[in-house]
Amino acid sequence: SRLAISELEKNLNIRNYSDWYEYNKATKLPQKRHLKSAQLLATSKWSLTKLLASTYTEYDWCFWFFSKVPQGPKNEKVNRRSFFDWLGAQKGFKRPSDWYSITLELISQFGGNGLLRCYFLSLIHI
Repeated sequence: SRLAISELEKNLNIRNYSDWYEYNKATKLPQKRHLKSAQLLATSKWSLTKLLASTYTEYDWCFWFFSKVPQGPKNEKVNRRSFFDWLGAQKGFKRPSDWYSITLELISQFGGNGLLRCYFLSLIHI
């Protein structure tokens, strides 16, 4: 599957892992023109995030940067925790009280829109 994804990356002008975040937000994967990509996605239950994560295990994916965050009880907890651990590191949070400064705007500013959509744009639900 890595070879087929490499071919797709060449066709889509994707040069590094993080290019996938922008591609996923802007465009749907071509399903008829690129039969191999459709077959790859079908094996991953039509989830680009699952396909990339299972193929490029060496890369630490930030799933919240994708327009669709992987769903399911296990994924939801892992995604939320990963995002907030990452956000806390980005903001330099050291104490629990640092978290009182979190707002919806801050989450959005740091790329958490996909995660927010899963929780109805609510800090309480996250």
